[in-house]
Amino acid sequence: MSVQEPQVRSTNDIKFIMKLMSTNQKKKFQLIQSFIRKNFRDVDGFDELSELEVDLHKLTDDALADLYEFMDQTYSQGQPYFIYEFCLKDNVTQQNLKEKIETGLPQNKSLSVDNKYPRVEITRISEVEYHENHCLRFSITYEQFVETPRRQSDTGEESKAKTSLDVIFDFQSSLLYFTCGENKYALATKRVIMHYLLDTFSHFSAFSMTSSVKKTKFEGDFSNLSKQSIVTLDYLDSSVEKNNYEITNYLRIAFSNVTSEKVKGVRLSGSNLFESIEMAERIRFGDTIKSVKFTLRHHRVTTSQNLTGSGTSSAVRMDFTNSLKILFSDDENVALHIDFVRHLMATLKESLQKIYTETDVKTKIQPLIERAEAKDNLIVQGILSRLKEKITTLYNGDPAGNSVISLLNEYIG
Repeated sequence: MSVQEPQVRSTNDIKFIMKLMSTNQKKKFQLIQSFIRKNFRDVDGFDELSELEVDLHKLTDDALADLYEFMDQTYSQGQPYFIYEFCLKDNVTQQNLKEKIETGLPQNKSLSVDNKYPRVEITRISEVEYHENHCLRFSITYEQFVETPRRQSDTGEESKAKTSLDVIFDFQSSLLYFTCGENKYALATKRVIMHYLLDTFSHFSAFSMTSSVKKTKFEGDFSNLSKQSIVTLDYLDSSVEKNNYEITNYLRIAFSNVTSEKVKGVRLSGSNLFESIEMAERIRFGDTIKSVKFTLRHHRVTTSQNLTGSGTSSAVRMDFTNSLKILFSDDENVALHIDFVRHLMATLKESLQKIYTETDVKTKIQPLIERAEAKDNLIVQGILSRLKEKITTLYNGDPAGNSVISLLNEYIG
């Protein structure tokens, strides 16, 4: 399995954020302001767009990493899929669903669940169509309105955000995909669908890695390790690379640790990450993998079932923070994205359904732990060697100094 290297420095995070500001500056700056005020209230500044780069240097590396991840998720080019699970009621057929969507969500009619502000309207803007890959697809617009004062005793509203996305019911996998960049669009669309198609589904919910891991069986003591990271590592190392799929490189892995007093989040980037000491340290400290980006290749197979060198590759990011989001960085193989998603979800569920024993898990991750411990040993060795040099200089020939040096020699390799 391929792997990745050291952490992207904070200066690169700032460069990425500033590069994003080349277009739609006002909207993006407002988004940054909102993110900072919500998550880092004690940070001053972020009042003027012209001072943004200076203000970004006020953030800690962890805060910058969080902002980078947020902006990267929101504005990176590519095709996103928020993953939901659904099940039709026994008396509802696929054709019934199509008809219910056409009548319950009339084309070009704006629908809203309530009138509270910010108020959201969802409008179906296309026909509801079957596709050859066992999917039912239609397009919608999401529009958000805020209340605005007009006169002293009168109020109105104005549109503050508008976007379009596809809604895809995948009958082959019983998954529903929302092709939007932000979770709030998927949530609002789901609320409208559930409200106007209430009697259609026996099950309809976002796929959550955190909730799913709670149902996975673990036998033994895992107190120092993140169970979500254990499942994710198994998924990436064992499950994904089946049926002619191969991970050819790891591009980025992000960790979080809400219980840590110091480092709350770390993002590793590069290549050969699974061989890096940084990766080993995060696993050893019980950090949770919250997102991973890798290159996934699907090889073509000859009639003799031999893999060929040709195939289809795509850079894939899976974000486990809220409801699962899968993002494809390329726009060339959109027609094959559904096949990739089906494979990614089927193999993820396979890892979630395994039974993880303490012995097996520790045996598997032991090489990672040993790399982290080896680094600790090198650091300690360096400290002891420098201490020995100072004692030798200060107490050369002194019997007490010689005793301390003799003791240090027992620990210095």
